[in-house]
Amino acid sequence: MYDTYSAKIHINNSKPIKVEHLVAFFCAIQKEYNSTVGKKYKIQIENCKPELAISEVHYGSQIYELVVISTMVMYPSLVEYTIVDYFNYFWTFLSVFINNALENLNTSRKECLTARNFSNIFLEDANLNIDISILKNKQLVKQIVIKNNDGRKIHEKAVARLQLLEAEKINAFKNNHLYFYQTRNVSSSSPGDKAIIPSISDKPKKVIFVNDTLKQKVLDADKNIYRNLYSVSGTVEYSGDNVKLYKIESIEYLRGRDE
Repeated sequence: MYDTYSAKIHINNSKPIKVEHLVAFFCAIQKEYNSTVGKKYKIQIENCKPELAISEVHYGSQIYELVVISTMVMYPSLVEYTIVDYFNYFWTFLSVFINNALENLNTSRKECLTARNFSNIFLEDANLNIDISILKNKQLVKQIVIKNNDGRKIHEKAVARLQLLEAEKINAFKNNHLYFYQTRNVSSSSPGDKAIIPSISDKPKKVIFVNDTLKQKVLDADKNIYRNLYSVSGTVEYSGDNVKLYKIESIEYLRGRDE
C-alpha cells in the first residue's frame, strides 16, 4: 500500500474572516504550487499536472486538510515531494519577507503579490495564527507555525516592496526565459504575438518588439518558434497588478524546449 501525504492547515481566528481574504490565501498557495511543483513534474511526466484540493474541513476553528489530486497517483515514488518539500519551500519563501529588512529584499513583483495575497488574512484579526501540519499516513512529519506578528511582517514588507517597485518604475527585466505561446483559431494572430515569461507571469501575454527587424530575425531563424526557449531583455507594462504586455529589446535562442 502506498504512503499518503497531506497538509492540515489550521487557521486559529478570533474574528470572522472575510471571504475575499480566505480565497486569496488559498489561491496564493495554489498559484505558487502550480509554478513550482506543477511545472517541475509537468516537464518530467507527460500529461501530469498535480493540483491541490481540500479533501476535508474538520470541526473546529477553520481546519482544512489539503491533498494532491493528479495523475501523480501513478507515480507514488514522487508524491512525497508534492506535499512535504513544497511546504518546506513555501515556508522558506515566506521567511524571506520575515527575516530581511525592506532595503535588502530583492523579491520580484510576482513574489510580492503572492506574499501579499497569502498574508491579507492576518490584517483584521490581531489574534489570528496559522499552523500547517504536514502528515504522512496521518502522522505528523513537519509543522510550520506562522504567528500573527510574522504574518503582518510578510504583508507589510510585500506591500512596501510593491510600492517601491511601482514608484521606481522597476519594470525592466534582463536575461529572463521566454517561450512563445501559440494562439489557435484566432484569424488575427501571427507568430510571436504572445509569450510566457515564467518569472513574471504564468499566463501568455502580448509581446511587442522594439523594431520589426528583431522579430523577423527570430522568425527567419526558425519558423516553429513555439518549440524553443529564448533569453530576453526588455520591459513590462502593467494594468493594475496584471501584466498587460512585454516589450522585447533583445532576444537570443537558448535551446529547444525538449532538450
